[in-house]
Amino acid sequence: MNNKIGLQFSPNFSSSNCSVCPLTKFRRLSFPNSNNLFDLPFDLLHCDIWGPYAHPTYEGKRFFITLVDECSRFTWLFLLKHKSEASIYVKQFFTMVQTQFGVSIKCLRYDNAKELALIEFLASIGTLHQFSCVERPEQNLVVERKHQHLLNVARALYFQSIVPISFWGDCVTTATFLINRTLSPLLKHNSPFNILFKKGLDYHALRIFGCLAFASTLPSSRNKFSPRAVPAVFVCYPKGYKGYKLYSLDTKKFFVSRDVVFHESIFPFQTISQNQVIPDSLLDLVVPIPLMNTLPNPDQNTSQPTQTSVSSI
Repeated sequence: MNNKIGLQFSPNFSSSNCSVCPLTKFRRLSFPNSNNLFDLPFDLLHCDIWGPYAHPTYEGKRFFITLVDECSRFTWLFLLKHKSEASIYVKQFFTMVQTQFGVSIKCLRYDNAKELALIEFLASIGTLHQFSCVERPEQNLVVERKHQHLLNVARALYFQSIVPISFWGDCVTTATFLINRTLSPLLKHNSPFNILFKKGLDYHALRIFGCLAFASTLPSSRNKFSPRAVPAVFVCYPKGYKGYKLYSLDTKKFFVSRDVVFHESIFPFQTISQNQVIPDSLLDLVVPIPLMNTLPNPDQNTSQPTQTSVSSI
């Protein structure tokens, strides 16, 4: 065909030498699909900061920093008020790993966030430092995907419980706790907790987020006719406690208790709007209605009893 129209191509011509083609149709190179896990925990640690979120938590937190171990995929999450706090938490984390696991983190990978100014710190302890190229979050894919997973679970907890939006920090914290204890095909159907701590799990302590709970009152703060329990909402598994973090529907304060009875099919916050303060009338919806006792009326014949309500405890 070329001979018929009088065209001839030089044998030395190669499209790879064309300087115009890259300018017109160049595409970014694809990434290899790699799920290679390191042999030992803390050989490689992934790190990233999420936020700010438009609605701060009740403690004023708007960010969180996520640390993911490459070997076990165990995740640590810390809520932040400001991005500048990130480097402080990372340094504290390095100390914790050295103390609790007796190993040093060999390599830390994160993007080019200015808040994580750790070059001198990492050089001083001999930890390698890996960066992501500009606008290439795929190079920090493990923690980016972990953020997506965390937020998916956190949204599920939020939509089911209908807690106020200021509780989103408890949602992501609880999501982290649950994901660390969930079996994963990537880990050969083990959980990150199993891989990192090399021991089994007891799932009996798990409870449904945002459900109604009755926590025992303290003996030192009650008398013979004081309530023996207070209605509350389960919001978190607090670090360092063998108990549950609860939100009191009576005092509107948070507290921790191990003496708790759960009603996992009742969600108190589903009865009110997210943007309203919890009214006292909510207690009437979650506290059982007292029974009616039949008592004799001294002004009438004892054969004709009347019903008198017992005061609510």
